[in-house]
Amino acid sequence: MSYDSNSVPNAENGIGTRIAEVADGIGNRKNAAEAAGVSLSTLNRWIMGESVPVFAGVARLAQAGGVSLDWIATGRGERTAMRNQPHEAGGYRQEADDFVYIEEMASTEEGVLSRRHAVRRDWLAAQGLEPSRLSFLETREDAMAPTIQPGDLLLCETYQHRTEGQIKTGLTPGELPPQDGIYIVRFILDNATNSAIRRLRLDMAGGLISIMEAEDHHIHLSEAKQLERIQIVARVVASWRSL
Repeated sequence: MSYDSNSVPNAENGIGTRIAEVADGIGNRKNAAEAAGVSLSTLNRWIMGESVPVFAGVARLAQAGGVSLDWIATGRGERTAMRNQPHEAGGYRQEADDFVYIEEMASTEEGVLSRRHAVRRDWLAAQGLEPSRLSFLETREDAMAPTIQPGDLLLCETYQHRTEGQIKTGLTPGELPPQDGIYIVRFILDNATNSAIRRLRLDMAGGLISIMEAEDHHIHLSEAKQLERIQIVARVVASWRSL
């Protein structure tokens, strides 16, 4: 049996049976796995007791099934989730409506896996971010270390442009970013494209400065032909790193 530092405590207390009950109540186990943000095989391993469930996945499953997280994790307390129950110290539990669930598409050995991450709605509003334009990306490159390192989870604001009557991802090739920042950039080569994370700065003299922080490498792009080979796909607005 495999263990995880973020696993649910007391995992051998019948949690697999409760997970199966909630999963079946959602409709089918494939939908339940998507709600939990894990693969179907991982969910089945939780149910069979072959793998210890991780806390975040169980929390998402509990919310999707409308059950108490304490009940699904430990078997204690009320099964049905209680809403707007005050804590002893004052205040209230966070409501599901207080959060927006944003997708992350991740490649795994089992194929492409879609995960969802909860972000506070009021924080997004304070940042002026539209949830429909946001997505998560787990980076694997180290060109922006130490600011961004492999394994960091990035919240990205995706740009769009219209061409030939169709809406496509990214700014128009050659279009400059609205401000300095860290961006997902698509480099348009002769026979292929290559995406990377770069810090971009607007050059006061015109053009753009592309920076790889790991090597302190700066590239000045000022000619039209150079800029036309760059397409800015998204802006990195926040990042999270596991300790």
